[in-house]
Amino acid sequence: MMIYSKAIEKRLKTAQIGSAVAFLPVLFIHLINAVLGILGPSSYDRFQKAAQQFYQLPIIELLFVIGPLLIHMLAGLALQFINRRHSRRLSARQRLHRWAGVFLALVILGHVAE
Repeated sequence: MMIYSKAIEKRLKTAQIGSAVAFLPVLFIHLINAVLGILGPSSYDRFQKAAQQFYQLPIIELLFVIGPLLIHMLAGLALQFINRRHSRRLSARQRLHRWAGVFLALVILGHVAE
């Protein structure tokens, strides 16, 4: 049986923050590309071709996409388990954040698998 400690909870939160920061460069590039779609297919395609040279490298995908997403999701699940197990009352904002995380985890897994 795992013993609860504030140190473990703090490490999980730090892991979640760090993984989110590691994911930001790829997310930023991805969102810029999506916005450029508004300017037309040629703008989207040119940026996509240039960006793919960076973010579709296997090492980049592992270090900045797959790894951070897995760490983020696993740390989030562990934090949910800790909070439930220790009967912490969550605020409405915390519950909404938790459900948004569950939704995004399901969507991102489908999006990445596509």
